[in-house]
Amino acid sequence: MKRAGTKNEQFKKRVPTALLPILRGKKYAVDLPLTVAPDSPTYTVTVTLSDMITFSLGAPASRLAAIRYAAALGHVEAFLDAAQRGPEDLSHLQITALLGDLHKALLAQHEANPPARHKVVVDGGVEEWSELSEWQDMIADAEVAVLTMTPKGRAAAVSRVRRIIDVDAFLSSRALLLSDKSYRDLVEGLPATLRRVVETLSQRSHGNYSADPYAPQYPQWKSKTAAKQQATDGYVKTFDDLFDRWKAADKRAASTISTWRGYLTRF
Repeated sequence: MKRAGTKNEQFKKRVPTALLPILRGKKYAVDLPLTVAPDSPTYTVTVTLSDMITFSLGAPASRLAAIRYAAALGHVEAFLDAAQRGPEDLSHLQITALLGDLHKALLAQHEANPPARHKVVVDGGVEEWSELSEWQDMIADAEVAVLTMTPKGRAAAVSRVRRIIDVDAFLSSRALLLSDKSYRDLVEGLPATLRRVVETLSQRSHGNYSADPYAPQYPQWKSKTAAKQQATDGYVKTFDDLFDRWKAADKRAASTISTWRGYLTRF
């Protein structure tokens, strides 16, 4: 779509009416490639859902905009499909793996430039201040809120650490809609995970970039999208792949192969 006042392309897709009561007002996040390279790093776009999922593709009509659109469409459809299926119940292992994925994502976001430490003058003395100390306060508040074991307490915990991690956006970026039980389990494990992130980032801020001691403790998170991709690895993905299989399926005359290769190239 086009939007007045900008040359950049827009992504727009309607949320199915039946899903609006579930999704309206929730955060949605999608990772888009920075470049056209197949192994391009990504950046995250986050929006609040209404009757439409709308965001800028950050580029005018171009190959880059087309690639970002394709990436966004695939993810949006996977997210809406997950919402259509209904809340998902995860095992303890899956919840632990998901928390590990959250841990990994936060480190990837911050460890190159960890929250800086500053010297501040307080009551005539000099103290060291870091944004990580504020994170610690938020996490401590979240721990207290979680201890109430109530939906209201869990909501308060999620709200308190939103400056560190937006849980709803994190889940939507993985095309996940959790059952009440799985969401509760995830939120209850959140403060301990965030404390581990702070501990590692604190080491990074002091110049210690040795291997993260917590990473090996988490099982690998396997999304349904990745599992689906793995299950279809044997399928034809490109025209070249199709052509090579066609050639291998039977003996073809060289002239036939050449003729049809020309047809395919022109197509």
